[in-house]
Parts: sequence; C-alpha cells; structure tokens
Amino acid sequence: MAEHELGRRYSIRTIIAPLAEKTVVIDAGAVTIGVEYRVLDEATILDFYGPDARAKFDNVAPAGMDGVVEEDGLCLHVFGTDDGLDASTTNRWAS
Repeated sequence: MAEHELGRRYSIRTIIAPLAEKTVVIDAGAVTIGVEYRVLDEATILDFYGPDARAKFDNVAPAGMDGVVEEDGLCLHVFGTDDGLDASTTNRWAS
C-alpha cells in the first residue's frame, strides 16, 4: 500500500482563496469553519490569476510543489466570525 502524506500547510498565503461553491460552512461561535474539497491544478490557478500566474509568485512554487501543480483533497479553513479573516492567511471569507 502506498504511503500518503497526511495534511500539508504552506508557509505562504493560500494560493487561491476558498471557493464558496466548493466549501461547506459551519458556524462555530467565535470562528466559522469552512470545509472545502479543493482541486488545485494548473487550470484552476490560471482561472484565478490569469496567464501570468507564476510571475505573481516570483516563478517559485511553494515548498513541496515541484513541477506541474496537480493536487486535490479536503482543505480546512478557520475564519473569525466577526471579521471573516482566515486564521492562517490574509484571505477573507466571502459569504
């Protein structure tokens, strides 16, 4: 059986903010939790940033993302209920 890496956290801003249509939102008092099934690939990045997507990141991929980007899986987001800010990035939840 192949070994899988469990979870991954990037030390940069989230490449793409949570997509509302793919995120289930759970009100949890002081925080709002978003559970998103995320497909992160070259097409999604181009749709979000346009044709110069790599240039916006100084042509450097995040650690662990070498070559062509093609990942998918669950992504957990924690937002402040009052301000909508993601606890680990500068992204704001657009409800």
